[in-house]
Amino acid sequence: MMTDCITIYYQNCRGLKTKINTLYSNILADNYDMLILSETWLSATIHDCELIDSRYVLYRCDRDKVLTGKHDGGGVLIAVRRGLSVTRLLLENSEGYSLTPIIDYVLLSLNNKRGKVIVCGVYIPPSQNVCDYDNFLTSLYNKVNEVNYEHVYVVGDFNLPNLLWDGDTASYFSSLNLTNSDKSLLNFMSLLNVKQFNSIRNPLGRILDLFLSSDDNCVCELPSSPLVPLDCLHPAFYTMISINQTYKQMTNSSTPRFSRESKSGIPNVMFYNDKVSDDPEGICELFSDFFRSSFENQQQLSDVDFSDSSINPKSEIISNISLSEDSIIKELKSLNITKGPGPDGIPPFFFKYTATAISNPICLIFNRCLEEGVVPQIWKNANITPVYKTGSKNDIANYRPISLLSTLPKVLERLVHTQIYPILHNIIIPEQHGFVKHRSTVTNLLIYTNYLFLCMDNGLQVDAIYTDYCKAFDRVDHNMLLKKLAFNGIRGNLLRWFSSCVLNRTQRVVINGFSSGVINVSSGVPQGSIRGPLLFVLFVNDIGDCFRYAKFILYADDLKIYHSIKTIDDCSKIQEDLNRLTDYCRKHKLHLSISKCKQITFTKKVNKIEYNYKLESGYLNSVSLIKDLGLYLDSKLHLDYHINQITNHAFQLYGFVMRVCSSFKNYETYLTLYKALVRSQVEYASVIWNPIYDKYSQQLEQIQLNSVFLPYILEGPCWI
Repeated sequence: MMTDCITIYYQNCRGLKTKINTLYSNILADNYDMLILSETWLSATIHDCELIDSRYVLYRCDRDKVLTGKHDGGGVLIAVRRGLSVTRLLLENSEGYSLTPIIDYVLLSLNNKRGKVIVCGVYIPPSQNVCDYDNFLTSLYNKVNEVNYEHVYVVGDFNLPNLLWDGDTASYFSSLNLTNSDKSLLNFMSLLNVKQFNSIRNPLGRILDLFLSSDDNCVCELPSSPLVPLDCLHPAFYTMISINQTYKQMTNSSTPRFSRESKSGIPNVMFYNDKVSDDPEGICELFSDFFRSSFENQQQLSDVDFSDSSINPKSEIISNISLSEDSIIKELKSLNITKGPGPDGIPPFFFKYTATAISNPICLIFNRCLEEGVVPQIWKNANITPVYKTGSKNDIANYRPISLLSTLPKVLERLVHTQIYPILHNIIIPEQHGFVKHRSTVTNLLIYTNYLFLCMDNGLQVDAIYTDYCKAFDRVDHNMLLKKLAFNGIRGNLLRWFSSCVLNRTQRVVINGFSSGVINVSSGVPQGSIRGPLLFVLFVNDIGDCFRYAKFILYADDLKIYHSIKTIDDCSKIQEDLNRLTDYCRKHKLHLSISKCKQITFTKKVNKIEYNYKLESGYLNSVSLIKDLGLYLDSKLHLDYHINQITNHAFQLYGFVMRVCSSFKNYETYLTLYKALVRSQVEYASVIWNPIYDKYSQQLEQIQLNSVFLPYILEGPCWI
């Protein structure tokens, strides 16, 4: 293979669901840089990891059956070898909004410091509306013209059998009866000055799969063997496209260094706001800038005594604690040795296997820290790993931080937590269900839905407001937090120790051995630690003062405000509580994301009392269905939507487990996966939504029945 070229393989697959194993095996034996597959017929039930090995990054566009109104079919997939700097692009309509995916496409930009190459994989069904053709090709033309691309490559099945391509010259075509769709494509080719280079005809003498390019050096050839069985009307082909020599060297050298995405999952090109980077250190800095934007700038306290401040009458004063050597040995021996080392570079297995020998000096260090109220600075450093959430993987805003701390400070904080939690537990408000022993998301939902069902059984309406905070854990004001700790009974040396824990912390982003610069953490509770959640719970422990009329319930920072409504005056009283909540958030520097805050009215009445609630300066969006801690609730409390959702999800996971276990002979392996992935989905919060109708029970029981017959499907011995 030429060092300044990358090899592209294309095939119309006519469905991959039954060919997954063949595709996976054949890809392992080949060495293509990019795979473009059309008519994949895939859905969200098929995971990327089932299709292709970790040498590639997958970009998929599965058919949207709701938008297109079509059944299974269609779909485009592009797999790019790790090491190539790629960014996914979305087409926009004339108004600047994302183009509705009526036509399946994947659009990628191969980034080069001296220029860019655009690659588009597309599938257009037969008899597609000419307006859809025009909209797609116009949007693609506009996207190409936004940037001065070095070359353009558009590959796929256009389903235009009337176009008769000249196999010898490729740039010429002829046809007796051109349709409007044919003309639309030809106009697009003229505007972009691209030619059609696929000259491989099917048995009918037609070329349905086109390779359009502005690069005159393209040649399409038949592969020695296809990746999946061929459809005779759609011969597979491959080609080599030229890229800048410097760019190829850059991507080759980056592969063993940063771009081993099988470890980090971070693409080689990342953007944040208007900044773009394909350099490892530059990407780390972009992540660092994004995570730093969550913090609040504040002046640090010089005195954390608070000896004269008031105290919660329910709390006990805790000023000093001491640790025994036996408790330290026990904690060290319980360490998980699979965890990596923190910023100090010392792995947990060292402490686990030397626990008895080193427990005495560690005990002296821990107790000295608690007596003097200090934490060594190296223990306040954190390494941050970005973890993908949702959306574009190239957008840094779609990642959340995970903190990796050194082992010893985590051991110390667990020992401190063990001693102070039984005392602090008594002052945590009963409405808080997050990070509190014997409370959970299910207890939260049980109390809440019980109130809803009782009210609706009595013919009452219930208005509920769901709030959403922006980075609540990262925006906790340190000064206010320490004052609240003092109010709740933490004083003296122990308060100074907590002060040292939260003040002057630092962090850096680390990805595959590359790191950003160190930044100061000016707000927030320590993440990756056991004390962080407890500190946050204590920080918002007085939020109940806002609600003098409405009821409320919490899971950490997830807050619901609700009450039965008999007259419009009840709505006004809830609004007064919301006004107090707005003042509370402003005082505590907690920011509400108004666009994500919702209101919902639960009632079976035809004529309900309507009221538009307001938080801060914005009115809340009213919805009829909401997802609450994993449970779908509609305005009439019909739980059929939730049951359908979990049933569908469970069947998808069951299908995944079946495909993964297809070659397994040990039933116990399957059973472990089934319980962890499938049954856990079905059982979550079942005490609330347990179906009373046979049709729903049968839906759920079908999942269990499928698993019962599996031993007769799997080869080899089972439990019999």
